[in-house]
Amino acid sequence: MVILRRAAGNFFLLGYIIATVLFLVASLTTFVNPANWWHVGFIGLMFPYLLLVVIFLTVICFFFRPKFALIGIVAILLSYNNIGTFFAIGPAKEFAIVKDGEHIRVMTWNVRRFAPYYADYFDPDHNNLSAIVEEVRN
Repeated sequence: MVILRRAAGNFFLLGYIIATVLFLVASLTTFVNPANWWHVGFIGLMFPYLLLVVIFLTVICFFFRPKFALIGIVAILLSYNNIGTFFAIGPAKEFAIVKDGEHIRVMTWNVRRFAPYYADYFDPDHNNLSAIVEEVRN
C-alpha cells in the first residue's frame, strides 16, 4: 500500500511538473516568432487552461507537498505579464468620440441583416439603421 501511495504521489508530481513546463512554454508566445516555432504558438492557445490547471495543482500541492508548490508559484510569477494581458485588468480609458484626421477607426456590428433575433417582432419603421449609417459616415 505504501508503494502504491508513493507511486501515486510521484505520478502527481510528474503531471504537475509537465503542466508547469507546458504553462511556461505557453507563456513564451510573446517572445517567440510563431513562423519558426509553430508548436510554441500552438501550445500558447492552451494558455488559459494551463493557467487554471497550474493554479489548481498548486493549491493541491500546498496541502500534500508544500515545498513543491513553489514550482507553480514561481511559474505564475514568471508569467505575470501574460496573465495581466490575458485578463486585461487595468484602469478604464475614456473613449474619444472625435478622432484625429490621421487615424482610422475600425468598427464592427454583429447586426444580422439589421434585424433583431426574433424577426417576427421586427418593425422596419422603428430600427436604428439610419443611425448606424450616419455613424459610419462620420
